[in-house]
Formats: sequence, C-alpha cells, structure tokens
Amino acid sequence: MRLMKKTLLLLDQKVEAFGGQYKAFSLFGIVSYPLSYVILYYFNSQINESIEVRLIAFLLCIPLLFTEHWPIKVKKYLSLYWFLTLLYCLPFLATYMLLKNQISIEWLMNIALGVFLLILLVDWIVFIILLSLGILLGYLLFIVSGQELILKSTFSQISLASYIYFYAIIIGLIFSRSHQRNHQEKLQTMKMLAGSIAHELRTPLSAMMMGGRALGRILPVYQEAYTKAKSAHLLEQTVSPDQETYLASFPQNIQTVSQNAHTMITMLLTNLNEGTADQKLECCSIALCVEEALTAYPFSSDERRLVHWRDVQDRVQDNTQADFSFLGHKELMKHVLFNLFKNALYAIASSGKGEIFITIEPGQNTRSKKTNQLIFKDTGPGIPPENLRHIFDRFYTKKEHGTGIGLAFCQSVIQSFGGEITCTSQPGDHTTFVISFPALLEGI
Repeated sequence: MRLMKKTLLLLDQKVEAFGGQYKAFSLFGIVSYPLSYVILYYFNSQINESIEVRLIAFLLCIPLLFTEHWPIKVKKYLSLYWFLTLLYCLPFLATYMLLKNQISIEWLMNIALGVFLLILLVDWIVFIILLSLGILLGYLLFIVSGQELILKSTFSQISLASYIYFYAIIIGLIFSRSHQRNHQEKLQTMKMLAGSIAHELRTPLSAMMMGGRALGRILPVYQEAYTKAKSAHLLEQTVSPDQETYLASFPQNIQTVSQNAHTMITMLLTNLNEGTADQKLECCSIALCVEEALTAYPFSSDERRLVHWRDVQDRVQDNTQADFSFLGHKELMKHVLFNLFKNALYAIASSGKGEIFITIEPGQNTRSKKTNQLIFKDTGPGIPPENLRHIFDRFYTKKEHGTGIGLAFCQSVIQSFGGEITCTSQPGDHTTFVISFPALLEGI
C-alpha cells in the first residue's frame, strides 16, 4: 500500500512537471483510431488491421475527456491511467501493428509519428520507460498470438523509415529536454531569488522585532514618569489619550508586523520547496491545524472578522467542535491553509464582498472507504470556468503580482498526505475547496 502511494505520488509529480494533455489526446484518439481504421481497411487492402486493438485504444481515450467529473476516490489514479493509456495507444499498439503488418513501410511511418507524439506528451525519462515497455509488450503479444514475421518491405525502405524513426526520437528528445530544463530553470531562479530576498528582509525584520521588545521594556518607565509629571502640572505640552494609547501599543505592533512579515516569507519559501514527499508522516488533528493557522496568519483586524470557524461549527453541530485525525505534517497543513486564506482574502478585497467559512465533515473511523473533509468556502467573486481547470497548474496565475505556485504547492502537499484537494466555483457566488483525507482506522 505504501509503495502504491509513493508510485502514485511520483506519477502525479511527473504529470505536474510536464503537464497532462488529457482532453487534447482524448480527442485525438477518439477521432484518429476509428478514422484511420476505416481509411486503412477500406482503401489499402495490403494493410492487416485489427479492430479489437483499435477499439480498446478508442475506449481508453474516452474517460480522459471527462477527467473533471471523475469521483475523488478514482481521480487519485488519473496519472496512472494517463500513462497506461499512452503506453497502450502509442508504443504498444504501434509495435504490435508494425509486426502484424510484417514491418511495412506504412507502419514504420506510423510508429515514427506515434513516437514523436509521445515525446511531446511526457518527459524524456517517462518516454524511455513507456517506449521500451511498449515495444516489449507489443512484441510479446505478437509472439504469444502465434503469428509469423515475414518482411514485406525492402531493406532500403526499412533503412529509410528507421532513419526517420530515430531522427524523430532524437529531435523530440532534444526539444522535450529543453522544455523541461526551462521549467526547472524557472523554478530554480524563483527559489534563488526568493531565498535572496528572504535573507535581505529577515535581517532588518529581526532588528525591528528586537527594537520592539526593547522599547516595550523601556517605554513603561517613561510613561510612568510622564503620568507623574502631568499630574504635578510640570509639563507645558501633553499628548491626547488616543496618542497615549497608540504609544503604549506601539512596541507590540512593531513585533506583530515583523512576525507577520516573517510568516509570509516562510510561506513563500515553503511553497517553493518540492521536498515534501520524503518527510515522515505523523497523526495530526485537523481542528488544531486550523486553530494554529488562524492564530499565526497575519490577518488585519478587518480580515479576521471575515473568517468564520468556531461559530459555524457550533451552529451546525450543537456546540460540539468537529475534528478528525489525518496522517501528514502539521506545519505543512498550516501553510496549505495560509495559501487558501491569502487567495480568498485577495479575491474578497478585489471584489469588495465576501466572507470565509471553514467547516469539518468527519467520516467514520472504520475499515470503510469513507473520507474526512475540511471545507474551505469563500463567498467572493468566484472563479471563471476557463480559469478553474488550471488553478492547480504550477506558475498559472491571474493575479497582477501572483507567482502561480501557491495552489500547486497545496495540491502537492495534500497528495503527499494521501489526500485530495478539489475546487468548485460559481462566478459571482462562491469558491469552495474540499480537502479530503482517508478515514484512519481506530487506534491510529
């Protein structure tokens, strides 16, 4: 089970890093496989077609057209299904049909096109694995089915097609590697820049915090002396009560602002960190994570009043605070909530309306497959449908100064916990994030 989770997480990371062209490939397969069968079968009598093989490829492509409607429990296997579909539809099918048609020139050209398409869809490591496995499985099926290989093409034709085949692989790998390298360089540049800015900012922020603490120790002495001098009418000029109140709270305000800035810097650096999967999981309370996130996040006084947590829980559950445990990391979960707070508050501020509601819907801690859910809803402007499908893509953002890494980080963290994060939205009404975790067995 643990090996399966790590495998699924690795596949998810591969898809996240290179992208998953689910709908594009689905439309390609749904149109291409039936159409090419008709063309080759009815207009080229020399081609030995297999309707069963093409039908399976056609059926495998259909679910990819509706990935956004997959159930949560099934959607965690999407990356696995994606790679298995590519394995069958491209290298496996092409290899089997190439051998079935006695290495015909037509199928040598087809397999070259299929290989080039595979290069465009996955990174070079996955490409090599899928290509090698597809060729092996296609060859094994050809042998097991008892067919005999008799070459139809001449040596020169095979040589020319083979040249095109390997040339397509080399060119595709070069451009594929370039795309992947550009992505990694962009991420590395952001890490270095963020690290440099964080280092430069933390030093003066730490000095401000130390100054605030020192001022907090010294200021009461001066306030006491000022009060005595004022009572004895020794002062020619005094300050108003509001100014006295502001001055008394000033040291704490300095420390609070500095600490909040530290928190936001830490959140940015944590979002850029991709090494969440190797950390040891521990049993955490979701209610405690929410409480600590609410305490640590740098809300303004007006912003904090927009967030409803205990009042919603009490009203719904008769003064019983809902909670559930999950396997994960408390600090990382808090940073997930930080990102959701930040995005929701930005949307609410930009639209001038909205509130945030956080609720918990615990499942049963039994051996059933029920899930526990944390629901994070804001009644702000919502997200347009054309943007909603991309919100978890790395570097995708519609904010003026956004980085596009916050929600990608959230998805990576939740998936590393064995959970799932989904988003639904109604423009003009709400945006709702549902974080689902598998219910733990009793005693865990």
